[in-house]
Amino acid sequence: MGGFLLYDKGYPTAVLDYRRLEHLLRNRLIDPPTVTEAELEDRSKGNAISKSIVVLQTSWFVLQCCARWNKNLPVSELEAMTLAFAVLNGVTYAVWWHKPQGVGVPICLHLKGSVEELDDPVPHAPSMRSQTTTIAGIVNLALERHIPLLRDEQDPVTMKSCRMEHCAYRNPDNLNASQLILLPIRLVKFILRPVLKMLHAEGNQVHDSAVRIPMFYASPTETGWGGLVSVLVGSTYGALHLLALMTNFTSNVQSVLWLVCSTIMTATPIAVFVNIKLGDIIDEMEEASPSRRLRVAKFFLKLEYTLLVLFYAAARFLIMALAFWGIKRPPPGVLIDLTWTSYIPHL
Repeated sequence: MGGFLLYDKGYPTAVLDYRRLEHLLRNRLIDPPTVTEAELEDRSKGNAISKSIVVLQTSWFVLQCCARWNKNLPVSELEAMTLAFAVLNGVTYAVWWHKPQGVGVPICLHLKGSVEELDDPVPHAPSMRSQTTTIAGIVNLALERHIPLLRDEQDPVTMKSCRMEHCAYRNPDNLNASQLILLPIRLVKFILRPVLKMLHAEGNQVHDSAVRIPMFYASPTETGWGGLVSVLVGSTYGALHLLALMTNFTSNVQSVLWLVCSTIMTATPIAVFVNIKLGDIIDEMEEASPSRRLRVAKFFLKLEYTLLVLFYAAARFLIMALAFWGIKRPPPGVLIDLTWTSYIPHL
């Protein structure tokens, strides 16, 4: 929802993170927010009933998979893939249980002084290397810097929620030839927007003057446990696909492809975590004593990161293709149902 949005003279200025919000409150440049916990919960589009239904439905599916293995009955590739999603869904619901869902309007705070008083004494997050570690990120950043038409004005936290009506390039009379030619690129970007955000194409950093935050933005933590937990969850998600190897595949080629793709999905989160940590170390060394070797090492780390993301995306796509292909010729035993499940009320 964009959290707290700073207004200056009736116009949105920047999204406030915790440190900047604390700085403004300490210097009495804004009034303390009066929003209550009940108001935040009221903004959410989800409630305990809808969440409980999802949890029960997911738990019932996991229970059936475990029961099939207990009876030495195989599960299909599609069921194994769904089981991995179910576990991932459970982790998401556990950490986001109290998070307001579907909130599109930020909480507006009005600045008392001028913008010059907003100097942030707190050092910002590390460099914006995450914004250009993929090919999509490099292209997206270059286009957004030079072509205003390609920026995200349709984000609910920006123009629509802040009632900004002074976008000159929205007027057809102000569109030049290059902007009209690049309209198809904007259309493709809009269609692929969720995928680009998941690949960090828009970065995981928030600029000082940003009036929105990325869809999958996560605020930096001091302990660093967030990265380790992400690696654990990501690797577990990939490893759960290996359970499908207990099923008799219709061909050895499918079995080998499933094994290779599952291994890639299991190992990639660990490799990406190591890549990012090495990049942070190189950034610190480069700040202390810049050298050509460090720049070359940084380039290869970015190249490795890009290849890891591409291999992971290819493995995910191939896993999905194999799972749906398995529906055509399911292995023996997959269609055998557990009789006791029909006696238990469920959704």
